[in-house]
Amino acid sequence: MSWLPLALASPALITIVNFIDKYLLERQIRDHRALPVFAGLIGGLASLVLMPFAGVDPTLPALTVAILIVTGMSVILGAVFYFNAISRDHASTIILIFQVTPLLTLILGWALLGETIGGWQLAGFFVILAAAVALSIEPGTGNLRISLTAWLMFAAALTVAARSILVRTIPDSPTFGSIVVYSGIGQGIGAVILYLVSAPRRHAFHDALVNTKKIALVILVFGETLFLIASAIGNLAITLGPAALVNVLGGTASFYGIVFGALLTMIAPSIFKESLARRDLLRKSGLALLLFAGLGMVVLGNAT
Repeated sequence: MSWLPLALASPALITIVNFIDKYLLERQIRDHRALPVFAGLIGGLASLVLMPFAGVDPTLPALTVAILIVTGMSVILGAVFYFNAISRDHASTIILIFQVTPLLTLILGWALLGETIGGWQLAGFFVILAAAVALSIEPGTGNLRISLTAWLMFAAALTVAARSILVRTIPDSPTFGSIVVYSGIGQGIGAVILYLVSAPRRHAFHDALVNTKKIALVILVFGETLFLIASAIGNLAITLGPAALVNVLGGTASFYGIVFGALLTMIAPSIFKESLARRDLLRKSGLALLLFAGLGMVVLGNAT
């Protein structure tokens, strides 16, 4: 099996999940505070269902298991920021901003693990930073204003970067099945903790569970299942091909976001409201290219 179709399919499927989430928040589950709890519980239940078939290694050290569970819990923290952000802005914009994740991973690796930053990586750092600043400039005014959406997605990206750094501290190499199952259990635990400690999210979850149509809950389960499949496909691509190139192709999510957003807005304008103005499309496409180039510099610079 070739790694290239898998590496291209994974970000495409994750982009579809982003638009499913946007649809749910626009039309079905209006309170974004309920969705991290739903997502975590679905992930936790899915991991328990998969456990007998996933080839979990029973000899894994307790420290490795604990780290994997914590990484899963961090997914729920990131989901808190992500669902808040996507309830406020276009899905394609959210996807673009999320491409700063490699930049934050590079910074944390340097600060916490003492990793060196090469010349190409440093160049990629400034390219991604320039694109991120450009995303924060209000079109038509030229004013630099970092929106709440941008801050929320920076926070979500930071949780992903921190998770990557944490995984690097694992002293052994757990099987893919062990990673999926224990991370999923961590998501379930994170959702339960969020449910218990946050009364507003608990009430939002109850309201959504009672008042949301069954079809919306089915769509939510489908979206979270699709996300798990997309993540698994991405990991499989890494096992079959060059990890650096697979990670670079993950940056195609920004292009998928623009194309899918435009198509969905033309097909269902009452649901999806991405801007189809030529100026906005050109701006997003140019910034997507810039982010993709910076991502390539960071990842391929690290590989060499």
